[in-house]
Amino acid sequence: MSGRRTALGPTAEEITRVLSEQNPWHSDGKVPQELAKERERPLARWLWRRLLNDEPRRFQVVLGPRRVGKTTVMYQTVRALLRAGVPANRLWWLRLDHPILLQSSLESLVRHVLRATNASPAAPAFLFFDELTYGRDWDLWLKTFYDEQWPVKVAGTSSSVAALRERHVESGVGRWEEQYLGPYLFDEFLDLIGEAPAIEVGPTLAETLLEAVRSPIPVTWLARLRRLFSLIGGFPELLLSQEAHLEGDAPDHLTPLLRSQRVLRSGAVERAIYKDIPQAFGVSDPFLLERMLYVLAGQVTKILSPSSMSKDLGLSQPTFDRYLSYLERAFIVFTLPNYSGSENAVQRRGRKLYFVDG
Repeated sequence: MSGRRTALGPTAEEITRVLSEQNPWHSDGKVPQELAKERERPLARWLWRRLLNDEPRRFQVVLGPRRVGKTTVMYQTVRALLRAGVPANRLWWLRLDHPILLQSSLESLVRHVLRATNASPAAPAFLFFDELTYGRDWDLWLKTFYDEQWPVKVAGTSSSVAALRERHVESGVGRWEEQYLGPYLFDEFLDLIGEAPAIEVGPTLAETLLEAVRSPIPVTWLARLRRLFSLIGGFPELLLSQEAHLEGDAPDHLTPLLRSQRVLRSGAVERAIYKDIPQAFGVSDPFLLERMLYVLAGQVTKILSPSSMSKDLGLSQPTFDRYLSYLERAFIVFTLPNYSGSENAVQRRGRKLYFVDG
């Protein structure tokens, strides 16, 4: 009877099979290198320590645009915990957008893990929920796991705008922390390709800057790298493929520029505009949303004028404001208010718009 599918969801055997496939370290104690790259971002170096020394107790939710490496950071966290001595059978990966796991409740999946590990407060199970927000009532279940003291430590990822639409905000207060992972910054890029200047950090910012001025930093080489970085953006998949273009005195800029535009348009922009946002918010005309995005691109760093832009696009201003909020929640753009000591001046000057990755 246990092997038969019911209207309630997949069988225990199916769940066991899927989780076995998603957790290869249960058999050999190692995270495959193709899943956990050797090069780590700062979040990966911090997250495993935060989970291991969980004080104050908090779950961790990693949010950010698509293709910035959230899943890789979690695999690297699993690897770091294995190296720190956490038994492999206490580390569980659950990719919640898997067709089988989509049919299961978070409660049933976590209970399955707890039975398999004999987890206890002294030896909790570490749960890694990839695409956490695909789980039904994910925020309410995290609240339940926390409030009822289930013997689990939790980390999850999401790039879905549904995470910011459907959750009950009060559920997370005091229960989980949100960590934002964005595209690479320039200093991370230099570290990634092994070109970070060695600058001694002094006790004060002034002394650190003075040391930086005295150091023989290859300014010309850094200028070339800065140009390349500005053209291809900060997405790690693209950065890691650029090493062939860095050789010689005149790095090739055109090839990575064209490739990055193609990849980001299909993988980041179109996915968010034609799938994520319509699915989460019921937008019936995603083409208009894409057109609005390109109009916004001409306003980067300028003070937004919603009234004139909505008129140019043939939108009402409430619709324009709503669509802009969708693009912000999809981690494509963000806005900043005018900086001033006077709140009146802040409100009067309006906001400036920036892209998450230039």
